[in-house]
Amino acid sequence: MPAAAATGKTKGTSGTPAYSRRVKIDREFCETVERAEVLGLRHCVENAKRRFSDLDPQTLTIGGGVAAFAGVNSPLSEAIGIGLWERAAQDEAEALTAFYRERGAQPRVRLSPYADPSFVRALLGLGYAPRSPRDGDA
Repeated sequence: MPAAAATGKTKGTSGTPAYSRRVKIDREFCETVERAEVLGLRHCVENAKRRFSDLDPQTLTIGGGVAAFAGVNSPLSEAIGIGLWERAAQDEAEALTAFYRERGAQPRVRLSPYADPSFVRALLGLGYAPRSPRDGDA
């Protein structure tokens, strides 16, 4: 392997180092990433069901995304992809809130910049607040 390839400093066809080229972050790109994350989260919760059944891991399909629960403090207990592919609004925000409340967990929602604005407004109306504008947590 050439030394440049080993260091990650290979150049693309434009002559620009591969690590410094900008990636176009558009709706299609966001949907691709979110779809992979939704599938990955579902897979992790299914695995948790087999390994940690005492935690009663569960998922709720909602607004095209998924809300997952795998324990009160589990990093898998989060909601992603909601309102990206399907309409989501007040009813979905209330169902999401109830899903976590019934399990004694604090809801964590990762929102796409392309999420249905009605869903975002509904979350804000229920008292959700962004934790970090950079990562989209609410």
